[in-house]
Amino acid sequence: MCGIVGILAKNKIGFYQSQTSIFKEMLYADQLRGSDGTGIFYHCNDKIHTLKSPIASSLFLHDPLVKKAIDSLSTNSLFAVGHNRSATIGKHNHENTHPHRSKHITLIHNGTLRSHKELADVESDSLAICKSIADIGEENTIEKINGAFALVWYNSDKKTINICRNTERPLYLLETGNCYVFASEPKMAEWIIERNKLNTTSKIVPFNAGILYKYSLDSLKFEEIKVILKQPN
Repeated sequence: MCGIVGILAKNKIGFYQSQTSIFKEMLYADQLRGSDGTGIFYHCNDKIHTLKSPIASSLFLHDPLVKKAIDSLSTNSLFAVGHNRSATIGKHNHENTHPHRSKHITLIHNGTLRSHKELADVESDSLAICKSIADIGEENTIEKINGAFALVWYNSDKKTINICRNTERPLYLLETGNCYVFASEPKMAEWIIERNKLNTTSKIVPFNAGILYKYSLDSLKFEEIKVILKQPN
């Protein structure tokens, strides 16, 4: 069991400090879902940056580079995505810590596949998904995934954040006045938003399984595409 957290901007001026605090506090609290590694990928000044380390988020957030990265979200940033790893397939090391990158794809994954070598001949099932999306595309990859997944990835060619899950892993969305918030733990997200005194404009809802949600950095809007999920054996 891993954890996913993230924020998406609803305007092009970046995030307020209260919103970056929500992201940081969610990443910290989400350690309950995994303490074997922590990583983030984020948008700033029209570039994608990644930081990761095979340590718990409570330690990761003390790194000066991480502090600087989170502070930078208040300037020309449109998203930040975080991952708390609970190691299953793959060694507990830096390479297997999320996010993974392959070509134009940067990805995090919550879940465990029953088999992944048909996606890519690598040690980590999550890296296999990342490489497959980069090589054969998202819809073809999702149709082949055999196992549990909630995925968030950025496509630098199309400038989209993409979110998809099946019924075996959770992921929830909540809207505030100035940003979208998503997390594996809905009650945690609601509590942290309330703690930072932000008003919500929607109830927290699950991302629907079998739907690919594409958030465009150009339009700052969601598009929904139905995808085929592999049925469990």
